[in-house]
Amino acid sequence: EPGATIMEVGRALHAVERALPHGDCPTVALGGLAAGAGFGYATRSLGLTIDFLRRATIVTPDGDSHVASLDSNPDLFWACRGGGGTAGLATELVLDTVAVGRVTGILLCWRWDAAVDGILLYDEILHRAPPELDLKLKIRTTGADRFIDGASAGPPDAIPGTPLMHIDGQFLGG
Repeated sequence: EPGATIMEVGRALHAVERALPHGDCPTVALGGLAAGAGFGYATRSLGLTIDFLRRATIVTPDGDSHVASLDSNPDLFWACRGGGGTAGLATELVLDTVAVGRVTGILLCWRWDAAVDGILLYDEILHRAPPELDLKLKIRTTGADRFIDGASAGPPDAIPGTPLMHIDGQFLGG
């Protein structure tokens, strides 16, 4: 369902060793992710979330419900794939998934005074990286309550509110 959060979708897919590319914010709903195209940690190797969309049931502004796919209402299907929800309200999404084996999580943190080194390393890694490696560079302030992810607390001796830079991501493999 479009209201399922990425955390819920991820847990369900993990249980059956399947995946689809999605981001790292666990509270984003699948409908919102798909409406915005769906960039995520597996995008370099798998593509966008909308690349996996096979069918959507859309309620258009006139109140009519339409099933959209490549074969049925293809213009509406095109419009709902990354159109930011402008095609109408999605009430059902059908997506393909892919089999996955081992996934390795990555987290590297730098204090603000070493951020330039971290940015240069990020650039160097991504120029040489295989498509199975997907990383994000983030610059933010520290504090465990600042973001949902644990990385935003920073290193153990970080003073809440101080800037920090980190690279996180995943490698599809060991």
